[in-house]
Amino acid sequence: MKTVHRTIADEAREVRPLVEGLLRERREKSIMCPGLLGFRPIEIWEGMDNIVAVDGGNRSRDYREFTIYLARAWAGGGGREALLHSLGVVVPPSDAEARISIYREILEAVVAKEAVPGGGRGLLLLDGSPSTALKWWRPGLSRWGLKMSAAISEAEKMLPSIRGQTLIPDCVEGGCVETLLEKATRRPASNRAAMILATLTDNIEQLRWIVAVEVAEKLYMYKTMLEEAWARGYTPVFVAKTSRSTEICRGPIADAAYIEARAPQSPSYAVAREDLMVKVGLNNMLGIEVGEGDGRFIPDVAGLRKFYENLAEVSTYARLAPGGPILRVSILLPGGDKKLGDHLGLLESILSRLANFSPSGYPVPLLIAHEKARVSGDDLERASLLLGLSLKEVSRGVLRI
Repeated sequence: MKTVHRTIADEAREVRPLVEGLLRERREKSIMCPGLLGFRPIEIWEGMDNIVAVDGGNRSRDYREFTIYLARAWAGGGGREALLHSLGVVVPPSDAEARISIYREILEAVVAKEAVPGGGRGLLLLDGSPSTALKWWRPGLSRWGLKMSAAISEAEKMLPSIRGQTLIPDCVEGGCVETLLEKATRRPASNRAAMILATLTDNIEQLRWIVAVEVAEKLYMYKTMLEEAWARGYTPVFVAKTSRSTEICRGPIADAAYIEARAPQSPSYAVAREDLMVKVGLNNMLGIEVGEGDGRFIPDVAGLRKFYENLAEVSTYARLAPGGPILRVSILLPGGDKKLGDHLGLLESILSRLANFSPSGYPVPLLIAHEKARVSGDDLERASLLLGLSLKEVSRGVLRI
């Protein structure tokens, strides 16, 4: 029998020319970049500011029966602070990694809402991009052949069985999903509901529809967070270190790489075509096309559809400190028909304020939030012991003979 043996070095010899070609692409195409119109300087604003920063972290452990997770979210600044944890089991056990991310994002939205003080002209800073936080990842729904609205209808049939379990107040049939979104006593309520339901039924055909409620809960908590921030005079700002968007330069690698090769070394931001910088509606923000009726992605529950069809995003790439990294900065605003010129003043003001507390090129409050929200392996081990579980992982452990 012929032995098949291929080393890492063998792979590297073939792949290296391709990697070098992509790096050349960055250098050469940086002079083209069809969507990019130029750069404007950022004037660093010097003064005190009201800043609230938010971040989250999570870890998980696989057992034969299920996956457990521990998620943490922290928000602080402006004299207030909020810290929340979620500990639980992913039920049903499929798509665990992506669903745990949803639970963490729900917590982030909750702590952000709690930490924003009233009566201030401030910034609410979030790590990442709106498209990542609000993306339409619908675990398993396409595989099971249902759209969001149909999946929500299926979930309505099972939620009445958790009435009286202290998670949600009494609800009428057909309105239990909305009650869970608006009035649940724990977050993420969808995960807690799934664990309760799993003790009441072994019918996976029912349990699988909880994934639609998870997505709806994330959208609802972000909706309430954004509305609260706007009402208290805060502008939500997303800052992404590793944006993978290719909209502006239309190349095989990320726009940020092309822009970094062309941008001034001094604090500045990119100006692109208006349709690339200002987007109205979540579907436009995510770059997806949807049909009418059941084909629409946004569930028509708890005011979600109207809110997200009118949500506006203004985004750019910016260098906040001399020689600093290129970051993607996105601002979320209530929807409207305003043009780019109407938003440039706000964008420049926010970039100026960001540069004031980003001496190394990345906002210091977000660095602090990241450390506060980090979940360590020891944290997860303590949580496992508190649940009465062994620390031995059996699902993906190495078999020893």
